[in-house]
Amino acid sequence: FFQAEDGIRDVAVTGVQTCALPILLDNAAKHGLRFAELAPATRAKLEKILTVGTILSNPLDSGFAALTSQDAYTQCVEALLADPGIDVLLLQEEIPRAPGTERKENNLRAVNEIVGRVKKPVAYVTMISHSVTDYSRDLRRQLPNLAIMQEVDKTIAAVSAVMGYARSEEHTSEL
Repeated sequence: FFQAEDGIRDVAVTGVQTCALPILLDNAAKHGLRFAELAPATRAKLEKILTVGTILSNPLDSGFAALTSQDAYTQCVEALLADPGIDVLLLQEEIPRAPGTERKENNLRAVNEIVGRVKKPVAYVTMISHSVTDYSRDLRRQLPNLAIMQEVDKTIAAVSAVMGYARSEEHTSEL
């Protein structure tokens, strides 16, 4: 989903359900993954966008505003991508496997468009591994700019490994 580039250091995660936070934090610690400190400008933007149920930190539980408003959701994504201290953005969300999830699908499409315009790697991560259906495969084909990874622990391990490689002397000497 992204190439190892020099300078990839810090990650941000949004869409995190509060119940998933310990799993994410434990796996990040296990793999040495660093969560970027939100820049003051990013915090100010997020404070204006988000309301009830929000935990303004990284990982970001974007709360009720992002859950109910595509505009708030995409503004959060754009704010995090604009933060110079964030090199990789992970979005926690399950990929729809059947019709009836228009809000999720519209969010995926909107983020797919945003990702097509930026240079930072962005991936969706599911909490668990699940099968894909013809419906989810068709939806996936409509989202060429998005990486979709299953299972938090495997995603964090993979992202951490790529980021470690980007920082390695072997990689930087090849440049």
